[in-house]
Amino acid sequence: MEISRKYVLTCLLFAAAVTNFSGTDEAASNTINNRCSEIIYLVAVSKYIAKQAKTGRQLIHKLQTYATAWKLAAVQTPDSQLKAGYTTLSAYAMIQHKKHAATLRRRQETAERAQQILSERIGYTEALYRQPTLATGNAAYAAGDNGYAAKCTFTLTQSGTTRETCDLEKAKDTGVDSTAFSWATATKIKLLNLATTPPRLPQVAAQGKGVQGNVDKATGGARCDQSGDEGTNALKVTLGAIAPDTGLTGEQTRLYASDDMAKGCATVEQPDTKTASDNWKVAHAICEFLATPTPTATDPDNWNPETLAQQQDFSALSTNYLIATGQYTKEAASQNAENTKTALKKLLGMNKDGYKTRYVAPLKDRNVKYQDGTTEGEASLLKVEDGAAPKVFVYLQG
Repeated sequence: MEISRKYVLTCLLFAAAVTNFSGTDEAASNTINNRCSEIIYLVAVSKYIAKQAKTGRQLIHKLQTYATAWKLAAVQTPDSQLKAGYTTLSAYAMIQHKKHAATLRRRQETAERAQQILSERIGYTEALYRQPTLATGNAAYAAGDNGYAAKCTFTLTQSGTTRETCDLEKAKDTGVDSTAFSWATATKIKLLNLATTPPRLPQVAAQGKGVQGNVDKATGGARCDQSGDEGTNALKVTLGAIAPDTGLTGEQTRLYASDDMAKGCATVEQPDTKTASDNWKVAHAICEFLATPTPTATDPDNWNPETLAQQQDFSALSTNYLIATGQYTKEAASQNAENTKTALKKLLGMNKDGYKTRYVAPLKDRNVKYQDGTTEGEASLLKVEDGAAPKVFVYLQG
């Protein structure tokens, strides 16, 4: 019987869709096979997020420092061309600082939310991992037909908890032990299903009312009734062996809505009603952090005049300054954009070496004086603290 092309195409599309949603597990989450290993994994993820949340912070601060130093240099120099270069670079560095600082704040906010949820989740798993110890209790004998049931009741009190060693040294900011994180390709994560993960069985000590010889015999519960007497009616409580922390299996949970990470994180139904015991809540918090852009600030030491001259925002800053100071005309700027770019490159030193010689080296080598109260201070342009910058301006311009 001939199969229609439409049917075959439908099957192929369905198969492609199934394959497309197969996903890739985060490598280190495959190490989870018990309560302890989940705790180790969650601590490692928290360390990773804490480290990544700081990415770009030093460069962002450096941009602010250079913006201040170039502004001071512009005030200090009598050279009109250098003044134009310093002023433009200062404004551009401050714009870059503010832009990337805003990106860093958003990333740190998602990091804080993720770490809060990870901390709560560790608490839930920890509660299932700890093993309570119960103190001895008695089953009191009660005379009379209505009192024999008391011989089956033990009053137990918790005297403490014990915790087996869980080697948190395996939790690294790069992964778990020697297994590295694979966030770049992972679309799923494995975690224990806490709803079906039982707590550890407690250690129980109890004693039954009756003759010791009868307590030592296996009664099977048959004597816990209204027949017999105190001499023969014994009760012995036996619990199974304490459950080892092994043999558990992590369940897959989506990080992203599909294998195409660009489509965003998987949604969580009614997130406000979920706690960190829910795998979807944990996965979403991790994904939200991973999906938040990382600051891409560049080092002002390594800026290239060729690249800067091609950037519209830098070109506009520089051109506007030159026009405002009478060194350039609007007509010249609008009539020949290529000439403007060439002029900008020349202003910046033409190449990396020229830029460093002209605009970076002086910041480190040149000192500037300022008045701090009754004391006169002196420091290199790069060493002037933000709080002291206004004092320098007043001193230089006063």
